[in-house]
Amino acid sequence: PPLRVLVVEDNEANRFYLLRALEKMGHAVALAEDGRQALEAWRSGGVDCVVMDIRLPVLRGDEVAAIIRAEESGTGRRTPILALSAFALAEEKAGFMEAGFDAYLTKPVLFETLRDAISRVVRRCDEDPGHGSGA
Repeated sequence: PPLRVLVVEDNEANRFYLLRALEKMGHAVALAEDGRQALEAWRSGGVDCVVMDIRLPVLRGDEVAAIIRAEESGTGRRTPILALSAFALAEEKAGFMEAGFDAYLTKPVLFETLRDAISRVVRRCDEDPGHGSGA
């Protein structure tokens, strides 16, 4: 079913690509350009999934993910959060998962890869909100 996806990306071209790709998948999309805007949008409600760059201004993506996970703690809810990065070392990827991301995607992300990752993490979070992190 269509989702309400929050895209958090400071690069305008990447934001535009993600917006169009997600709309083509049938999802409604909200946009944020930095970590503070991301938290405000998530806290306002109505977000089914977050697709977020790691290197953001104001608050980094891993910081935002950790805050979201802390605020969800004990609620029985887990918002699927997908990390986006142009590059990352293996140790960094493990840190992203520990911060609370549910998947990691390398930029440039292909349409099919994005579609499949969203489907997989949304299903997993719906089935087991307490599953913890994993790719």
